[in-house]
Amino acid sequence: MVASANRDDAYYEQPFTFDIGRQKNLHLAFGGGGHSCLGAQLARLEMRVILHHLLEQVHSFSLDGEVNWVRSNKHTGIRSMLVRFVKRY
Repeated sequence: MVASANRDDAYYEQPFTFDIGRQKNLHLAFGGGGHSCLGAQLARLEMRVILHHLLEQVHSFSLDGEVNWVRSNKHTGIRSMLVRFVKRY
């Protein structure tokens, strides 16, 4: 049920479409309240650092094939996804 919370079509317009600029972004990726993930702040910091350094070196990127989704009634996620990066010159 938690995985479906981020896909509620009553709350999100086109909930299954990736939209990096989505305004209503109150998701449950790290849980909430007393059950929130202890490593959430570290994970967010790691992603900011990784993306900053990656995007400094990359001119562009694109999908290079099909996205292989996890097939489960408990979790929603990507099993594998090939991405092609073009380095800055």
